[in-house]
Amino acid sequence: MIKDSLLYFFSKFFPAIISIITMFIFLKMMDSQAYGKYSIIIVTIGLVNIITSQWLRSSMIRYFFGIPQILNAIISIQLIILIVLSLLNIIILNIIGIQIIIIFWTTLLLGNLIIFDFLNNYFRTIIKPKVVLFGNLIRNTLFLLILLIILVCKEKIEIIDALSSFTIGLILSNTYLLYFYNYKFKFNINSNHFKKISIYGVPLTISFALGVLLQNIDKYMITYILDIKSNGDYSLIYDFVHNSLYMVIGSLGMASLPRIIKQSNESINIKEFDKYIEILYLISVPLTFTFISISSNLSIIINNYGYNTSKNIIILIIIATFIHGTNTYVYGQAVQLMQNTKIIYIPSIIAILVNIGLNIIFLPHIGVLGAALSTFIAFIVSNICIYKLTLKNTGINYFPKILYLNIFIGLLSLLLVSTINFSNVYVSIVFKCFISMLFQIFMIAIIYFFRKRMK
Repeated sequence: MIKDSLLYFFSKFFPAIISIITMFIFLKMMDSQAYGKYSIIIVTIGLVNIITSQWLRSSMIRYFFGIPQILNAIISIQLIILIVLSLLNIIILNIIGIQIIIIFWTTLLLGNLIIFDFLNNYFRTIIKPKVVLFGNLIRNTLFLLILLIILVCKEKIEIIDALSSFTIGLILSNTYLLYFYNYKFKFNINSNHFKKISIYGVPLTISFALGVLLQNIDKYMITYILDIKSNGDYSLIYDFVHNSLYMVIGSLGMASLPRIIKQSNESINIKEFDKYIEILYLISVPLTFTFISISSNLSIIINNYGYNTSKNIIILIIIATFIHGTNTYVYGQAVQLMQNTKIIYIPSIIAILVNIGLNIIFLPHIGVLGAALSTFIAFIVSNICIYKLTLKNTGINYFPKILYLNIFIGLLSLLLVSTINFSNVYVSIVFKCFISMLFQIFMIAIIYFFRKRMK
């Protein structure tokens, strides 16, 4: 699992680096109003993807090793959904008067995003991390390269430029993934397989969709209560943190579940999952504190380019992203492992209602900071609810000692890097990241060394 995790880590780490570069391109070449619109489009397409297809992808991971032929039913259903969604997107957007060029690219984007996620899950399921690694690299690298080519030809990036760049990256990545795809598919929707997929996958899909809505509801609320420009100010930093920190946290989760599910012994499953949780915290907590250490520098850079944010907003988004990571890759993975999916969506519903209520209260008074605060509180509520309702008595150690130890070391690292400041903000960011990570890794290594000696 560790070897696979490293490969999945790189499959997310390199795209995270690319997302940092992409953020600076958008920051410099796209105004906050245009980015706000682009963000809403991407979030909406992502929600449609999850609502219609996540139940199939989750079931693939759960059942493929025991019932390989179930993949025929999964692919058959996915093809039908893909055709229906494409037609609906064209018809609905035509009716509401959206430009033909946007209809064209959003239809292509939706279809290719569904195919990309499906193929990613397939290669995760059969444990081919190298294929996933290069598929992700191709998608993100091409997205960046096409944006750079557009920059050479134009002074500013428009919404259509961002959509077309993202879509072309997906198309070429899917071409690569399909080259390695070798399952002999037969169109067949077996009723027993359909029932099994539905019972297991639909509650998970509701939970995933609600989780994504919880993650992005503030963007809709900001746009509705404030304006699209304010959403652009908020979404740029939120997307940057999510597409870097959250993606890296998720790298280990991508490797863990298929391997753990392959083992039939439940006690072995729990033991392996406990190890997985410890490793996830070893990776995610130091990264979280490193991001926090550069929050003031990031706010200076973003504000210099005409966007509007603050250190407090960035810190709340970073911590909320970490909590979201544990929600998805600790509690969510545990629910799938235990096949306890019947009421998994209830915590998300509660958290969304909390988020909406807090946004209604906070946004008119403290602006975008209220959205960050609402999301932070809502994810805490979601984690508490999912733990109390579904996971309390599973025998899994969700709060290992290493978590508290890492948090203590992370707080010490913040005190250390708070003394570092250079006149050049970019130099400050590099030095703070380096010192923060070096200090945390060094302290954790010393503690593990002495623990081993004491044993």
